[in-house]
Amino acid sequence: MTALLEARQLRKTFRRWGVSVRAVEDASLAIAPGEALALVGASGSGKSTLARLLVRLLDADGGTLLWEGQDVTHARGAARRALWRGVQMIFQSPEGSFDPQYTLGESLAETARLRGAGRKEAEEAAAAMLRRCGLSTDLLRRYPREVSGGQCQRAAAARALLSRPKLLLCDEATSALDVTAAADLIDLLSRLQEEEGLAVLFISHDLGAAAALCRRGLVMDRGRIAEEAPMKELLRSPRSEAARRLAAARLPAGQKEAKEGRRSSGADGDERECPSFGGGRAQSGVSFLQSWRR
Repeated sequence: MTALLEARQLRKTFRRWGVSVRAVEDASLAIAPGEALALVGASGSGKSTLARLLVRLLDADGGTLLWEGQDVTHARGAARRALWRGVQMIFQSPEGSFDPQYTLGESLAETARLRGAGRKEAEEAAAAMLRRCGLSTDLLRRYPREVSGGQCQRAAAARALLSRPKLLLCDEATSALDVTAAADLIDLLSRLQEEEGLAVLFISHDLGAAAALCRRGLVMDRGRIAEEAPMKELLRSPRSEAARRLAAARLPAGQKEAKEGRRSSGADGDERECPSFGGGRAQSGVSFLQSWRR
């Protein structure tokens, strides 16, 4: 099967005041249609720079980028617009990704109009997508600053989905949310992926959040892909030093024994079959995220 998006040895160096910083070095990945892939790493590891290379918000210094088998590394005009139509992003700061002078309804309707919808059709599409993302249409009349972070991030997801993308790129989309709002967003992404066959690249420093959505993960460190493995392995037996640091960060050392006792007694929440683990046992919903966060 042809990968939906494939990167081969992408490189990016930033130069400031005579100093060169290699932000991404020989990074390669492939996302299949309908797949949820995690890209995890510590702050400063190059995740967000790689994300911007993948959607051509930044041009790579080297390497190859393929969209549905077509080379778009240096594409301009219609070829680059085809990539942008197929890929949408949800950013870390939900409020900052909206125009503060527009209501949420105006922002969403504008996206629908860019796809060719008339004014009334665009407004109806915005309301329908907001409801699908679990929000009341009352929020259409509010400004981004007038809603919670979780509501704003769901509205950002609704806006992205109005473009009918094939790939949704989530750049630290849960890091600014509390654990309940983050779990709600991950549940929404999981449902949309199943219903729409949507591919998701989930970028995060949080292994637990990534494992709640994705089966396969890449660990990034100092601009390079340090490890690729199923999420279960990254959590339980990471091989690279970068992955071990991320896994260790989920649980303070002094609380390990107490945590294991709570898990064995079922105190952290009920368990269920988790599709993201291919049928493996995993804690569900909020309790799963709480158990892996600090």
